[in-house]
Amino acid sequence: YDVAIDFTEWSFLGDRGAPMVVGKKPERGTTKCYKFATITIVETTKRFTLLAVPIGPFDNKHKILETLLTYAQERIKINRLYVDRGFFDSDSIKLFQHHHLTYLMPCTQISTVKNLLNITPAPAVITDFPLADTTFNMVILQETKENGEILKYAFATNEHYDEHDVTLTERLFHLYGKRWGIETSYRVKKHS
Repeated sequence: YDVAIDFTEWSFLGDRGAPMVVGKKPERGTTKCYKFATITIVETTKRFTLLAVPIGPFDNKHKILETLLTYAQERIKINRLYVDRGFFDSDSIKLFQHHHLTYLMPCTQISTVKNLLNITPAPAVITDFPLADTTFNMVILQETKENGEILKYAFATNEHYDEHDVTLTERLFHLYGKRWGIETSYRVKKHS
């Protein structure tokens, strides 16, 4: 199954000293929330949260990632993992590689990524792009908005893509679009 991992926050308006309440950016009149990390199957018509882990103020992101991935891999075969740019760091990428996972995530606009977006025509595939002590394949895509504005995106992956494939942009946007299934599952859970 294709799965997604994400963090979600549920706003909290009560006593800040309550167990597992953490800080957050001001939103809807509060700076407090409960925070969870989840791993969810994001196949169409097969959405299912495999595990939700509460996050406290001193929890480590990579230990939580390890917990989610280990739990899921003991129960299902993961086809592809989708994560957001909050996981664009060498420790997360090494963890995905350690678990032999195929992954897709947007790159954070660090200076090396920005420079490549500015000078590289899209679509392009840059193999073995270095990030600290690991490497990945970077796929640069371009989208033209209705108003004529041109936007470029960079994705990190360990899959190999052909930059001459005329369906590359559409295919990767479609694949990464599956990640939004986890956002939909959050909305359903909050309102049920």
